[in-house]
Amino acid sequence: MLYGSDSATDGFQSGTTGERFYIGELGSVGSATTDYFNSSTADYANNNGGFVQGFWFLGSKPSGSSYTDESWGAHMAQMAIAQVTSSAYSKYGIGLIYADVEVGYWNGTTDENYATVKGFCNELSQQSYVPGIYSAPDAWTEICGSNSAQAIAPGYGWSYEPQYTSSATIPSSFAPETFSDYNNEDIIMWQYYSSDSADYDAYVD
Repeated sequence: MLYGSDSATDGFQSGTTGERFYIGELGSVGSATTDYFNSSTADYANNNGGFVQGFWFLGSKPSGSSYTDESWGAHMAQMAIAQVTSSAYSKYGIGLIYADVEVGYWNGTTDENYATVKGFCNELSQQSYVPGIYSAPDAWTEICGSNSAQAIAPGYGWSYEPQYTSSATIPSSFAPETFSDYNNEDIIMWQYYSSDSADYDAYVD
């Protein structure tokens, strides 16, 4: 099991050793952003035998937009790809990009929301990138209903916990919440701790 961090986290959790990884935000809904991409943490992982991945915060298409739900998802994927191939990010060789699926950014039905996530993942696959999904069981059900995460991002689930402990205890085993509500999506990444200043993750393949 490997340990890493994500978003704006500066460095890695004290007490973790070995190969590290970092996952940074590439953008949010309709625009690219660097607000939650920590370049120094990414550089450390990239230069010391680790790896760097990215995520895009998904949400419903703008009101009055000419996009379909699925084409809006594809558009967000294209923006994510533009980020990872830009001069600032290309050195990291980001090949896996997660669809960040959280509550508060959706106004469609569960099927419409799922079509957006599907469009994002399918566009990444068509452009030779690997799609993943970041969510929690309750959040996925609220946003996408019983639609399958496994069907659009097979084998690349990143689970976060809806409630966090008060201390960032380093897990000795990989024990994220199951993805039964995600139609048995396989979890490889687990965000086991989050706060205003740090997000810590564990990885197992």
